[in-house]
Amino acid sequence: MRNQLAGLIALVAGLAAGPMDAIAQDLTREQVHAADEFAVNNTWFVLYHELGHMLVDQLGLPVLGREEDAVDNIATFALLALGSDTSDQALIDASHGWMLSDARYDSFYMSDFYDEHSLDLQRAFAITCLMVGNDRKKFRDAADHMEMDTGRQRSCADDYAQVETSLVALLSPYIGEGAPIEVVYEDGGADFGWAERILKRSKILEKTAEDIGSSFALPAPITIRATLCDEANAFYDSETREVLVCYELIGDYFDMLVADMRSEESD
Repeated sequence: MRNQLAGLIALVAGLAAGPMDAIAQDLTREQVHAADEFAVNNTWFVLYHELGHMLVDQLGLPVLGREEDAVDNIATFALLALGSDTSDQALIDASHGWMLSDARYDSFYMSDFYDEHSLDLQRAFAITCLMVGNDRKKFRDAADHMEMDTGRQRSCADDYAQVETSLVALLSPYIGEGAPIEVVYEDGGADFGWAERILKRSKILEKTAEDIGSSFALPAPITIRATLCDEANAFYDSETREVLVCYELIGDYFDMLVADMRSEESD
């Protein structure tokens, strides 16, 4: 499985400038670039997450526990398997993104504890655990930044080994070339044309589609569609066999990092 995913090409370069509206007017070029990259990297993780849902659906994979946790593991494992600087940074940014998402909320509702998703902070730590479990030397600084104690960092090696063994056993029977995955970009419009541009320039949709499509014997064609959704989201539609990536999601991640930058500047 590692060899199959190793063919994924990490290309998050040449990002265009972000939104030229009030939110970015007082940012430096470097800050805009950092927010662009953060938005693309988090979207990259979310794309793998949704493709994980697609694999469960299309291949009829069994899931023990919550599917949302399982596909987070698939996304993390896939990016770790790349072993590139850009894929490593995507995971660091994804963990950071879940931390920033958690910080948006001052309190919890009872429904948060029985939702199909783990809490945002739990997702951040789960990603980090698999990262440091895969390579403690490489990701120790990221785990330390998360204030994960050294004992847990060491035991994360067992977590990673379990996920690796499970995914290899689960997915190996489906290795092979199958139906293609098509990528479609719809118009981002006046408000999110910038998001469309940086997503196109990153090529994460095309590279992921090419390599997942050539790695797994999918029974039917799949479409990855970048589009406006009226919400900051991404999801897999089993009826249309589409993974929808919303331009608003990219905007939300951009705004999230900008808010964090401004918070640090004011401290």
